[in-house]
Amino acid sequence: MVNKTDKSEKIIMNKHEFYFETALYKEVDLKNFEEDLFNWDVDAYSSALKDNTTYSIESSLRMFSDKTVGYRWWHSAEWVQQISLTCNRKKKEKLNFIIYIYIYMMKKLL
Repeated sequence: MVNKTDKSEKIIMNKHEFYFETALYKEVDLKNFEEDLFNWDVDAYSSALKDNTTYSIESSLRMFSDKTVGYRWWHSAEWVQQISLTCNRKKKEKLNFIIYIYIYMMKKLL
């Protein structure tokens, strides 16, 4: 008998999947992460070292729009998150991303 996956089941994404496997411009629901996406470390393969390594995550958040909808206290904010992943073994190796965040969704731009 074949097991069928429930379509309502959430797919949980980790940091490695987001930074190294998710395509650019793909929308990702912020509620689908199992951990803090913008802090701590992430493990990945380094093409410069030709080996597995750990990258430190450094981030800076910049808000560029804040809209209040109607009379409610609900805000639709748009943010740009600049992310630098620095190789812990070879500090000169850095990977940079720009993340666009809006209404609980986000896209990796660069």
